[in-house]
Amino acid sequence: MLTQIGVPAEALSLIMGIDSLMGMFRTAVNSTGDVAVALIVTKTEKNAEYREIQSNRIK
Repeated sequence: MLTQIGVPAEALSLIMGIDSLMGMFRTAVNSTGDVAVALIVTKTEKNAEYREIQSNRIK
């Protein structure tokens, strides 16, 4: 479809490659955010598991 409006096939493959990398970065950022929020919720609720995680870090 884009070749009909003058976009070369090489540009399409470049865009697809870059989009794949950007998708990986989006996934990494999303996962990091999910973990950060989970740790914040755990800390604010003073969960016993959080205290256990912290005690294991110190060892």
